[in-house]
Amino acid sequence: MSDSNSNLGFASQRMYSLIILVLSIIGFILVTFTRFAGFYLTGYYKGYRYSCLTCEYATAVDRTAIILAMLLLLGQIVICVNELWPETILSQFLPANFSRWGIFFAVFTLIITLIGGAAFAAAYSYYEWWFEPGFYGGTIAGLLNSILFFLKGRM
Repeated sequence: MSDSNSNLGFASQRMYSLIILVLSIIGFILVTFTRFAGFYLTGYYKGYRYSCLTCEYATAVDRTAIILAMLLLLGQIVICVNELWPETILSQFLPANFSRWGIFFAVFTLIITLIGGAAFAAAYSYYEWWFEPGFYGGTIAGLLNSILFFLKGRM
């Protein structure tokens, strides 16, 4: 009886890892390759302006937040790949308790993304501004992965 319960727990932990992996990959793609936020510039040079990793109107804080969110999401991807396929080369370089860092990576992804969004909003508060998919990708991946890592750790 206990052997079947342990197999069930292992299977659900793998399911959590798979969901976290998918969310982290989607979040990484959105943060890396889409716009983070935007605003409408008024006056003579009117038009839409955006913040992203390579955009001209990114502030230092939100560009740093984008880079840190990318690294934190990449760390979550590495953790999940190591948990789902422990026979890979990653297991040789990672400590045994590395998967415990997942919840910290996820929480910091959420915090860093929110700080980057707040910095952009403060810098361009004079204009009509909004968030773009990069911000939402980092925020949602950080929030959902935090919850999933927490639930996985309770098993």
